[in-house]
Amino acid sequence: MNRAGLAAILALQAYGCLAQGLPTVREVATVKQEHAVGGVEFVAGGEQLVAMSGAYAREAQVWDWRKGKQVASLPEADAVPTVRTPSRASPDGRFWARCGDGVTVWDTSTWQVLVRLPGTQGSEAPAKAGLLCRAIAFSPDGSALTVLQLAREDFPNIVQYATASWQPRWSLRTAPFHARSVAYAPDGKSIAVGGQVRNVTLSAPGTTPPTFGEPSLPDTGVIAIIDPATGAIGKTIPTREVNMFSSEDLAWGADGKTITYAGHAGFQTYEVASSRHLDTRPTENNVASPRLFPSPNGRFRIETGHGKRSEIVRVLDMSTSPPTILREMDAKPRHIAWAPDNRHFALAGAAVSLMSLHPLTALMAPASGKIIVLELRD
Repeated sequence: MNRAGLAAILALQAYGCLAQGLPTVREVATVKQEHAVGGVEFVAGGEQLVAMSGAYAREAQVWDWRKGKQVASLPEADAVPTVRTPSRASPDGRFWARCGDGVTVWDTSTWQVLVRLPGTQGSEAPAKAGLLCRAIAFSPDGSALTVLQLAREDFPNIVQYATASWQPRWSLRTAPFHARSVAYAPDGKSIAVGGQVRNVTLSAPGTTPPTFGEPSLPDTGVIAIIDPATGAIGKTIPTREVNMFSSEDLAWGADGKTITYAGHAGFQTYEVASSRHLDTRPTENNVASPRLFPSPNGRFRIETGHGKRSEIVRVLDMSTSPPTILREMDAKPRHIAWAPDNRHFALAGAAVSLMSLHPLTALMAPASGKIIVLELRD
């Protein structure tokens, strides 16, 4: 397709949104850096971006994205390839946390390290347990940080820390449930943890393999709903997921009544109260690892993995039924982040080739990084 054809499609998408009274999407800033970007997060109330380089660069850069100016450099704050959620910013903008070799938390006002968390608590934790960090999430009020570790029988793998003291509030040992993603409900009253149950078939003589769930669950995908005040698991929702290595992102509905799970089977939505399966939307190409990035208020979502080449990114308005596609972009970002204003989002990463038909698709060259900031505008 030539530039004129692509421009016509984009114009039609924008016109359709305007006709329905829905937001349109437009590019507002571009940030370039020397190394490819493996993770990105808005901080300082959305005024700055943290861009995490890969392991070869071993650092992160902090940018004033509106001015395209670098304001800080953070050594040993690279994105770990095996971590699904490489970093998170607290909703109040005070903290930025990196999940990798343990969890490191920075004060965004000074960009000094506040604390390094091992990710587990108690003498049971092995010395290098921090290497096993899988995902992290701040509570909506910023008072707590939940950390997921690799599930093992001998130490806790889900820990919640109080951000006032950085001391653990509670911990859970969930093996054989392998937790891979975590998301707080919009009101902060529930935590959803997604992953897989993989039961042990061989165990040491005289020991009984652990189980998960009441009654114990077979090998299956699971969303566990946890009480953030006590750490108690109140509900387990078996999913239709069978691939342990799919991305398994989670997104709550804006009203906190539904949860959507991204995995090999596509985008599955469940009613939390009844555990009832409501809908499955497969990707067009049966992508093994589609990704799901909800806005903080749950109204908007960004999905990856669509299209014949799995390189279509969709921006959706979830307030309509069915959800409205606000924009489709031919891109394959490594990571996506939302600003706390629910209006700005960033696409970042690396690509093997330049897709030059449109600025939104020309995300990155292999040896460099590029972040595109876009805005939803009424």
